[in-house]
Amino acid sequence: MSTDGKESPAARSTRQRFKQRVNMTGRELERWAENPLHKLAALEPDSGDERGLTSGLDLLKKLPELRRKKSGDWETADYELADRITEQIDRLQALDDGQPLRLTADALDLLKDELGSQRRLEAFLRKLLGPDGASTNGKVRSIPFTRRRLVLLNLGHDITRADPA
Repeated sequence: MSTDGKESPAARSTRQRFKQRVNMTGRELERWAENPLHKLAALEPDSGDERGLTSGLDLLKKLPELRRKKSGDWETADYELADRITEQIDRLQALDDGQPLRLTADALDLLKDELGSQRRLEAFLRKLLGPDGASTNGKVRSIPFTRRRLVLLNLGHDITRADPA
């Protein structure tokens, strides 16, 4: 943003690129943040390293508000955040999807803690994986998500949607 309050061409480009790459609405982002799967591919808050990595969980909290902001309300920090997010999305889109994520004992414990009970975990797995998905008897199961897809969802990009024209 320039000092006269008008958006510069570079700032406009950043905002437009953000709106294009972050293809989930504010409400969709809030719903995704309520899904316990979002934690399986994210750094915990405050666990970024000296390279300046930002927790996907921290970004996911900020995204709905930024996604809803009108162009005249953007501040310098918003443009900087939008730049970081679009750069991460672009890097991740260039990578192969990888293998489906495996639900290890640690992942199941994380989901159970997030959901609050074993019964809720089993209901969640049944919904995600079908009738046989509720078994948590130590078997390692795959889920229909890759780590890359989960990280992109945490950044507000749903790869199952067609890119806007």
